[in-house]
Parts: sequence; structure tokens; C-alpha cells
Amino acid sequence: MVKTIAMHVPVADRAFLDLAHFDMDPQDCFGEIIDNSIAAKITRKKCHINIYLIGNSSSKTVDVFIADDGIGMSFDDLRQALILGGESNFKHGLHEYGFGLKNALATLTQKDPKAWSIWTTTDHNNYFRVDGPLRQTTECQLNAELPKFIMQAIQDKDIPPVSTMIFFRTTKSFLRGLTHKGGQALNVNKFGQYLLEHLGVKYREYLKPVGNKIFYEMNIYTLDYNERKRKQQKLLPVYAISVPFENGYQKYSDEDFGKIILKNGQKIGWEIQLGTRNKQLVNKLIKIGVPNKNGEIKTEPAKYYYQGDIPRQGIDLEIHGRTIATSMINPPWKIAKHNSLNDFVGILKLKDVPQGCLALKTNKTNFDKNDDDWETVFEKISGNKKLAPIKNKTKKSESILRDLVVNETNDVNSLTDNSIKAEAEYSIGNTGIKADVVISHKDDDKNVEIIECKVGKPRALDLAQLRLYCDEIVLHENKQPTKAIILCDEVDQKIRNLANEINDLPRPKFRTTNKEAEPYNFIIADAKNWWERAKTEAP
Repeated sequence: MVKTIAMHVPVADRAFLDLAHFDMDPQDCFGEIIDNSIAAKITRKKCHINIYLIGNSSSKTVDVFIADDGIGMSFDDLRQALILGGESNFKHGLHEYGFGLKNALATLTQKDPKAWSIWTTTDHNNYFRVDGPLRQTTECQLNAELPKFIMQAIQDKDIPPVSTMIFFRTTKSFLRGLTHKGGQALNVNKFGQYLLEHLGVKYREYLKPVGNKIFYEMNIYTLDYNERKRKQQKLLPVYAISVPFENGYQKYSDEDFGKIILKNGQKIGWEIQLGTRNKQLVNKLIKIGVPNKNGEIKTEPAKYYYQGDIPRQGIDLEIHGRTIATSMINPPWKIAKHNSLNDFVGILKLKDVPQGCLALKTNKTNFDKNDDDWETVFEKISGNKKLAPIKNKTKKSESILRDLVVNETNDVNSLTDNSIKAEAEYSIGNTGIKADVVISHKDDDKNVEIIECKVGKPRALDLAQLRLYCDEIVLHENKQPTKAIILCDEVDQKIRNLANEINDLPRPKFRTTNKEAEPYNFIIADAKNWWERAKTEAP
């Protein structure tokens, strides 16, 4: 006779350590911890989240403290928070799986699993404290004391009384992931500036004022100890970072096209904003520090988001008030990323989503592709022609400027002796390379002029591209470029100097004569008048 008996399957301590191997960036780890602070906000009371980054130039590690003044945790709450997959005792859209805090701590302290601690209280007096590493059985201190510098900050009223605080020691090499390409070694002040950009985007909806009130306040304090052990503390308030739209972005919602209906019949509200990025806004998107006596706040360019390139084109996705993905093109649309969309930005906001609907990845780093309801969401967007991605205005303007040059050159030529001909998008041999404009001469089929039309300031890359066009015409068409011109409305002296240097570089030899080509005569030309006319004719 077949019998069934219960089998207890314990979690090995190694399982906690293996959580460090989930694919999480530093900003994702910070987000998991801060999500808990936001979810622990006391009703009708402002939530304060204070982050301390402490390091020095000679150390390879950074000490981080994240403190909030929320509801805190009882002993049972704390135990539940440390269980893998444990269900939170209080409900919030940012609480879903019960893995986030453990994943974050394991990832942040991968080099030293013991280097974390949690303090929490429900009365601001009797603190529980648990230290790493994560394991099945751990010790909890009762009546624990907060670190002295935190106690002093509370006494000085720099921060409010702490309900829950998390400490971890992580490496500078891991925190370099806060930069787009894991850039060079940075001090804690630079880490703080990158972190406030991530948090300003991730929590923009929470950080925005509601009327004249702010319900969530987030600050980063950086303490940098130099070689002489003197510390310099800087305060970096985290401000909401909005999508840097040009004027006149498009806005649609469920009021225009109906709500999204999930497979369980649940109706979801939504709003989408689509536009192109304002480069001037991007250059002053990040607010640094507190207002001066005139109420002005120093600004700096965004370093990570909205950079106008292929990796960072596309829209943000917001759910439960939290930005969980950025730079999205496919999905929601079934198209590939392309240079023509480099300036395309936007945001899709999903509203009043019940907990358990529209699943996210375990660490809220993106949507869960295994949840079919996401396909319903994206089909709502991609199936509507009015919600199509917006191609770069820059590309349209450059093409119009190119056509103006070609058309007016040929118009003038038709009134004279028809000795020259201007061609747009000129194909060079069989290379597949196209130059914006090539001007040839009727009585001289061996010499040509090449023109590239650019918006704003030209870059060194534009010169390198133009040089390539010249070389290819010599090698594949046996023609001599007599002028290589970049038309732009902002002449940069550094680029002009670089053009002069390129004029002196060696050139390829003609295949027919084995003689080196003559200088290409690179010119950076002011096309402001052309550009103004192009803008007036832009659709």
C-alpha cells in the first residue's frame, strides 16, 4: 500500500551565500533596501531616508548606512524579513517575493559575507540587531546601540530618530557599476553623485511634491577621509529627476484608449508620455547640494540616463510608483533600436496595479517575461499607431539641411553653365557607405567635394567619418577630394584645430597611379544660415 509522509526540506546556509550570484547592479541593491524603507512609511507622516557613504582614498571598500524613520520591526517582523521568500507582515506593491533584502545584502557583501548589520525598533529605544552572514540560525542582540555618529546626527537633529538602519561594507570595484561602463576608480563623493542620479530616476514619483507637500525625503551624506584622517562630509539631497522632454511631448492614457484588461479580468489604468529629449535640460538635469542664499541649486549634466545613444534610447517603465526599467524600445514595440531613435524618450506609467498582478523579476530589475499579462500591456501600446516611437528631430533637420544644400546648389548651377552637380546621399563605390553631399564638376571627373551636414557642434568622430569617406573615394572611385567640409551651426575651435592636423596626415595611394592623394583640405564651415532655414522648413 502506498503511503505519503511529510518531508522537511531545510535551506542550506550556502543558499544564502549563493544569492550573491544574482545579476544585480549596485543601484538595484540600493533599490531593494530603499523599497523597504518606502513601504515602511508611517501613514500621514513624512518619510525620511538617509544614506551615508563612508570611505577614504586608500581603502578598497566603502561603508554604507541606510536609515529610515518608518514603522520599524518587531522581533517577529525581523525574523520574517530574513526568511528566504518570507512574506512581509505589511502589504505594499514594492513587497512581492521576499528575496530582495537578502539578495541585496549577499551581493553587496560578496567579498565579506559578515560585513552587514540590521538595527530596528518600534519605539526608538530598544533596538534589535542582527549581523551577517545570512544563515539558518543567527543571533539577535537585544537593546543594541546605534553607531555613535548616528546617535550624534540624531542629537544634532541632522536626521530624525531611526526606526530601521542597515549597514554593509562593499567594494569600490562593485560600486563602479553605478557608472554606465564601470568607469575609473571613484571616491565616495563621485559615487554619491552617481547614486543620486539613479535614485532620482528610480523614485521620481515618490520624491515629487504633492501640492506644496513632500512625503518622501531622501538624502545622501558622503564622508571622505583623506590620508590625514580628516573627514569631509557633503550633503546630497536626492531630487526627483523627470524625463527631459522637449516642449510639446505627446501624452495619452486609458481615458483616450481604454484600460488594459488582464487575463483575470482586472482592469489597469495607464498613462504614456512620448517625446524627444531636450539636450539643454539633460546638461543641467542633476541637482547637486542644497539651495544657496538665493534659492539656487547647482546643476550638472546627467551622466547615466538620457544620453542620446543606442543603449539609452527609449522609454521608462513605472509600476507601483517605482521606475523598474529604462531605455525600452522592444518591448513594447516590435522594432530594433536604431540611431534614428537616439533622442526618443518617454515613460509608461501603470496605475493602481494590485499586488500579485504584472509580476516583476525577483529583484525588481525589470518585468517578468513569463507573465503573459505583460504581453497584453505591450500590445496595448505597440498596436496603436498614435503611440509609435518618435524619430530624432536632429536627423530630420540634418536631412533637410542636406537637401537644401543640394537643391540650391543645383538651382544656381542651372542658371549658369551647368558645370557642377550636387548629389545627396552619395554612394561611394560598392562599399555601402553614403556621404551626405558630393559635388562633382562637369569638366573634371577626377575631383570632388564632400560635404557632411551636422547639427550643433561637430565631434572628432564626425571628422574621422569624413576622413573615411575621402579615403574610400580615393581607393574605390579613383577620385581626388579637393574639399572635405563639415557644415555646422556651432563652430568649435578645438575641432577646427583637429581638422588642420588631419590635413597633414598621410593619405592612401591611387590604385591606378600608385601616387599618394593630395591633401583633402578639411574645413569646418559655419552653416548657421542654412540651419536656420532648415529648422523653419522642418515638419
